[in-house]
Amino acid sequence: MKNYTTPRTLADATFTSGYATAYRKPRRSWHAAEWVMLALFAGFVASIIFWS
Repeated sequence: MKNYTTPRTLADATFTSGYATAYRKPRRSWHAAEWVMLALFAGFVASIIFWS
């Protein structure tokens, strides 16, 4: 099993630091693309309910 606490390669270092930034710190505000995807998904679900 790989030890992720002491990354040996640049890719591992980038992955682990990126993971820590994304998942261990408090979540940052949503980007526009995330709101768009949420709106599209909500519309999709609503259309299924409406037409079923």
